[in-house]
Amino acid sequence: MKNFTAMVSLSRNTFSLLTLAAAVALGSSGCKGTGIQSTLGSPEAKLGGQSGATTVTWTSPNPCEIDVNFGDVPIGLTDTVTVQIDNIGSGALDLSQVNPTLDPEFGLNYGTQQPIQPGEFGEFGATFQPYKVGTVTSSFTIQTDGVNTSCQAAAGSTSTNATVTVVLTGNGIQLSLVVQPDVLDFGNTLLNTTGKKSVMLINKSTAPVTTIVATVVGSDANIFQVDNAPPTLAAGASATVDISYAPLALETRSIASVVFTGSDGEKATLNLYGEPVGVALTVGPNPINFGYVPTEPIPAAVGCTVFTNQSNVAISITGISEFENEGGAFALATTDDATPPNPFSLPITIQGGATAKVCFSFFPPISQDYNGQVTLLTTDPSGTNPVISLTGWGGGPQIKCTQTSVAFGPIADGKTSMVPVLCSNSGTAVPGVNLLFEPPTTSPTVFSAWFDEKADPDPQSGLAPGQTAQIDVSYAPTGISNDKGTLFIKSNGGQGATIQIPLTGQGTD
Repeated sequence: MKNFTAMVSLSRNTFSLLTLAAAVALGSSGCKGTGIQSTLGSPEAKLGGQSGATTVTWTSPNPCEIDVNFGDVPIGLTDTVTVQIDNIGSGALDLSQVNPTLDPEFGLNYGTQQPIQPGEFGEFGATFQPYKVGTVTSSFTIQTDGVNTSCQAAAGSTSTNATVTVVLTGNGIQLSLVVQPDVLDFGNTLLNTTGKKSVMLINKSTAPVTTIVATVVGSDANIFQVDNAPPTLAAGASATVDISYAPLALETRSIASVVFTGSDGEKATLNLYGEPVGVALTVGPNPINFGYVPTEPIPAAVGCTVFTNQSNVAISITGISEFENEGGAFALATTDDATPPNPFSLPITIQGGATAKVCFSFFPPISQDYNGQVTLLTTDPSGTNPVISLTGWGGGPQIKCTQTSVAFGPIADGKTSMVPVLCSNSGTAVPGVNLLFEPPTTSPTVFSAWFDEKADPDPQSGLAPGQTAQIDVSYAPTGISNDKGTLFIKSNGGQGATIQIPLTGQGTD
């Protein structure tokens, strides 16, 4: 709120306030502490924009008018001016009798003061509280029955004017301090490191925003910091503001807010979030299970795991500290279809929030169960080095189906066609392990599949090496159509991959 005082001296010879005759002398004092006593020129009081600076000047030709200019005031805020009245007459002056009708955005406040006695002074407050954008003006008069020789005579009169006019002017403006984006999520941030992000602070109003202060509030305010909030933003201007996040301890989520405020009540709020993490790298799947792989396969079976850098800093995998490798069957691979020897190239660097795939090959020389374990060296600030377990069988059940696709051809609407699909265990014997099937499925619903009722042995009980199961696949079109689908066969054979056999059919009239 900006305050300003204007002084008006009135001559008052009788008690009646409503008689139109006055002797008036005018003076002023502003917030700068200046005082001017003058009977020359007309007074004009001005408030200096959004900075709070106030100036009061007196100019000719009208010595009986005081102009109070509130300047630019944000909608919803209130500015106040105090007008001081000196009674230089010989009778009391009752200001409470002045009750003008003003624009609703202006107000007058006389307080509880008694009538002003001769030689004394009183005061009243004038307020401006805009509710819309634009300039508003109102005026009112203070009348006495004194004589003021410096005031101009009223029109058509030979006597001096006894009226002092107070003119109130103010301009309502829309302030809009905006922060974009208004939500800043730092995501996973490693303990004892600092993450930085930026937002844009924008002044969308037609007046400058001054004395900008950024305050961090909330339960985790101590781990967020505003690095460079601007002290002032001109009308329509913007500035980049950097925010830092430095978690100190593990918690589910860090939450705080930054409140940007200006000297005239402008306000913008930025919500802050972050997730502290203690270990930068996560890995999955772990272990890598190669399943059942034929001995001395060409090419070697390959299994991969994915490293995720959940922190805000780059982490490198620099090498291998230990590799427990049973029978030498496992090795690092460069791609999904690598053939040993084909060493994995180290180091690799994973940026914050990024992932990297690390693959291993499995080349079992003989039929048996294999297990391995590899410890990778990293630059994870937590000091944790990931350990990956490797497992697989040399030999064991393998699934092989005679059909690689099924084409039903034209089938009349309302009819059903069935084609058998034969799948066998083409692997080698492993004690206690047979080829096990899950019930086959199809998509879309015009196709269906099931194990043949006469199948012996039961595929769900397991097939020994060389045994075969029959899967009956049917097609029942609905209307004229060209249908495409898939038969899904899932088993424990090989590396556990699901066999997918394409299906086609044509529905006819």
